[in-house]
Amino acid sequence: MIPMLLSALVNTFAPGLFNIGGVSEAFFTSAGTNYIIGAICFCSGAGIDIKEIVPILKKYGTLMLVKTILCIGAGVLYIHFFGLSGIWGISAVALIAVICSTNPSLFIALINDYDKGLDKGAFGFIGLFCVPAYPIFVYSISRAADISWMPILSTFLPVLAGVIIGNLDKNFADLFAPAVAPLIPFMGWIFGASINIFDAFRSALTGTVLV
Repeated sequence: MIPMLLSALVNTFAPGLFNIGGVSEAFFTSAGTNYIIGAICFCSGAGIDIKEIVPILKKYGTLMLVKTILCIGAGVLYIHFFGLSGIWGISAVALIAVICSTNPSLFIALINDYDKGLDKGAFGFIGLFCVPAYPIFVYSISRAADISWMPILSTFLPVLAGVIIGNLDKNFADLFAPAVAPLIPFMGWIFGASINIFDAFRSALTGTVLV
């Protein structure tokens, strides 16, 4: 949250400060969003051990399947009763984005304290549900629209590349898998680079007042 807040402050009071092209613009603005997400997907995939995929799927696959069903159900009901524009200033896409949210930073922090072996290996799998393609998938099903598979495929390919490299050479897995946590603050900064604090406050205030 802190990197995102700092980035949002910069974007609010000095918009365009880093829009100078080249490396600086790619690093400090939302122009680098897809690359950061791709890097996290790749590193997450590198942490997936194929030998542990069956027990991981039994445990976390079941949990995420139940979560997906609940999210789709909530999305369908919300759209049915309130439409895509929603109620109290909360649109359907906003609701679905929130209920689909998974905090990878919190997950990695908890498993470092309470890890029993299998949980740490599941981080790569959980990472698949921390990318924008997941709420897009749920949103498309909820509104009975055609599913756009390209965002899902574009997210899956870096994960697959990470899985292949991480399993071909354990040294690569040890190198890339731990990089997920350090990349999270950079992702927060990138997301904050597109936020105007005053606009966000007005939007939140509108929803609160309407409630």
